[in-house]
Amino acid sequence: MALNYVLSVVIVLTCVLCYHNSYYCGFVFDDISAIKENRDLRPHTPLINVFLNDFWGTPMHKECKKLRQRNVEEYLESQLQNEGLDQDSMDVCLLK
Repeated sequence: MALNYVLSVVIVLTCVLCYHNSYYCGFVFDDISAIKENRDLRPHTPLINVFLNDFWGTPMHKECKKLRQRNVEEYLESQLQNEGLDQDSMDVCLLK
């Protein structure tokens, strides 16, 4: 039991040390198009669009066929819980 606790603490501390400097950074690379510009993440967009569009919100029939619905659902869920696109909350969501 104590060994499991120690290992858990070591893993958590390692993760915190590796990623602490990125917490206050902005979106980078494809995060901008996948999160900030993704129309599927807007509150007024029908939920069915999550299943019809790819990870970046592009209709599946137009672009590549990558489908990552669960990631987009998590972003949408986080946005709805926070009543808007909050950078800090989105960073935490990405670390799940």
